[in-house]
Amino acid sequence: HYNGGNIPLNREALWTSDYSTTAQLYTHTKTSNAIRSLAITKDSAYLTYKNTPIYQDSNTIAIRKGTTGLQLVTVLSNLGASGSSYTLSLSGSGYTSGTVVTELYTCTNVTVSSSGTIAVPMASGSPRAFLPWSSVSGSSLCSGSGSSCTAASTVAVTFEEVVTTTYGQEVYISGSISQLGDWSTSSAVLLSASQYTSSDPVWTVTIDLPAGESFQYKFIIVNTSGSVTWESDPNRSYTVPTGCQGLTATVDDTWR
Repeated sequence: HYNGGNIPLNREALWTSDYSTTAQLYTHTKTSNAIRSLAITKDSAYLTYKNTPIYQDSNTIAIRKGTTGLQLVTVLSNLGASGSSYTLSLSGSGYTSGTVVTELYTCTNVTVSSSGTIAVPMASGSPRAFLPWSSVSGSSLCSGSGSSCTAASTVAVTFEEVVTTTYGQEVYISGSISQLGDWSTSSAVLLSASQYTSSDPVWTVTIDLPAGESFQYKFIIVNTSGSVTWESDPNRSYTVPTGCQGLTATVDDTWR
């Protein structure tokens, strides 16, 4: 469709070709440009701030750019469209625990865990880009995450407890709200050992909790005899984050 030629004859206007503005490449490029524009608008130092790698493996690299608290965190993959779906636990983002961040290609919100990690949902080799929800709110990006979004009434909170157990023992979470049994061990919530390994003895459970709810909790071990072992004092405290529908959160704990 183009005549080509040497400079400057190879600089024909692209819009004369009537290219599709709904094609995947076009919409992806448009979103990428909008993400960069938003980062620049929110952070006056963004353009001169150097990209800093924060994670790398044979298939993935994650970088952050921008002033702390306003930074854009990008995760890139070389797996291609046939790449599998998995969750990358990303540390080093610079976001503080409890910060709600928005993934800008899928428009989903996640909460930075208590240990400072982000649960990054990777799929099909697609990139991921995060900005604080406070920066995205009210912008043209992710209408579901902007000021007109539907507020979440509940948040799916994943509790991860690292504790070495023996065969037959089970780990439960008990707390001061009804969803955690109101401190009754008989109504406590059972965690799953599906991800438990000898090198990473983690028990997990995901519970839908009221957004904004503050409560106290502890983990308990129920032995094969039925006896209960409580964690040591003090009680743990947590406040469920608030945000748009689809918000999730992760709490990382270790037995004490």
